[in-house]
Amino acid sequence: MEVELKRVLGFWDLMGITMSQIIGAGILTYTGVAIGMTGRSVSVAYIIAAILTLITSSPIVIANGTLHFEGGQYSQVTELVSKRAGGFFIFIFIASNMSLSLYALSFGDYFISFFGFGDKRVVACTVLTVFYIINMLGIDKVSKIQRWIVFTLLASFSIFIYRGIGHVDPNYFNDKFLTGGLKGLLQAAALLNFAVVGGANIANLSRECKNPTRDLPRVIVICTVFVGFLYAAIAVVASGVLDVELVANKPMTDVARVILSKYEFIYFCVGGALIALISPLNGQFAWATKPIRQAAIEGWLPKHLAILNPNTRTPNRLLTILYLVGIVPIIFNLDMAELGASIVAVYQLNALLIIYSLIGLMNRRPLEFANSPYKFSRRGIYFLTSIAGILGLIQVGLLFMALNRSMMILTCLIVIGAILFGKYKKIDE
Repeated sequence: MEVELKRVLGFWDLMGITMSQIIGAGILTYTGVAIGMTGRSVSVAYIIAAILTLITSSPIVIANGTLHFEGGQYSQVTELVSKRAGGFFIFIFIASNMSLSLYALSFGDYFISFFGFGDKRVVACTVLTVFYIINMLGIDKVSKIQRWIVFTLLASFSIFIYRGIGHVDPNYFNDKFLTGGLKGLLQAAALLNFAVVGGANIANLSRECKNPTRDLPRVIVICTVFVGFLYAAIAVVASGVLDVELVANKPMTDVARVILSKYEFIYFCVGGALIALISPLNGQFAWATKPIRQAAIEGWLPKHLAILNPNTRTPNRLLTILYLVGIVPIIFNLDMAELGASIVAVYQLNALLIIYSLIGLMNRRPLEFANSPYKFSRRGIYFLTSIAGILGLIQVGLLFMALNRSMMILTCLIVIGAILFGKYKKIDE
């Protein structure tokens, strides 16, 4: 008897996993940089960033609220764009999971800076291995762990807000606000967009959801809006307690050290920084196998890779492949800063396919589109996809221009490989 994935994820399970995917190290990493761009209006920049994220995520929200996709975003592209486009998508998707190494190495950096001992690569390999093993235990176990991670993160950031809000400068909205003008505000919002994305990835767990068409859109929107306002509140404290000159381009720990007690500061560093880095690592292991498994079932990859463990119903062979994709860059000590920019740039091409799939929903599945709970006219769909597509193209261009020559070549090779794979790989059509 063929073993299938379990439909065990309810609304609150999805909320926990999604929240942990969005709430990450971005708030700690990008806030100081954004303050340098726009001053105390960084809180407004976070709200704008959340709105931009909702716009670019809208094709996933609308499509997943209308249809159920067995393989998440891969199936959305395959069914609504074309099967060959699905081959391009999955090639890029697999390569982009080198981002696992970025999370692990960042955890290694924070671990060493906080505890004062250890080797960054050893710590990174260790934490990657731990979550590889945890994900072999089953999606229900992963969901429970993610709930505790989210609780720890929210408690850490809540303490920061509670202790700091009373110390915010009364002239917050008058002094050092919009220091970079409108341009600086928009630049900060574009940067902070990377701190609030991630919620749409939950669509890749569609096959394990109890009620995907109802729960997935709600979860993506609720989590993105909640985190946008949470980050805005954190940004008020981060930019409003000390002079802007003292916190611009600096980590949030400088403010935390002033407003928190010794033990609260330790909890903030561990529960905020370290946990924020392992949170997306654990979640990515959980959802990233699902599109790849569906691609294997449909012939893009060897079908034996789709086999599930009969006890835990986890795709252990695919988890092992993801583990290797994540650990090889660590072992070979690749330049993670450049590699990270390359990964984000190339994955934006997949995002453009997902955006275009909304037009496919309208043209290929007209009956389902007409009965969708999300009512849009044809003109509205074209307008929405145009805006989202333009934003995506701008991001691709900016990220690509930021690469050095070797990473530009690598990025181009990945794209060429994806085109050839999607066009010439023999599959049943």
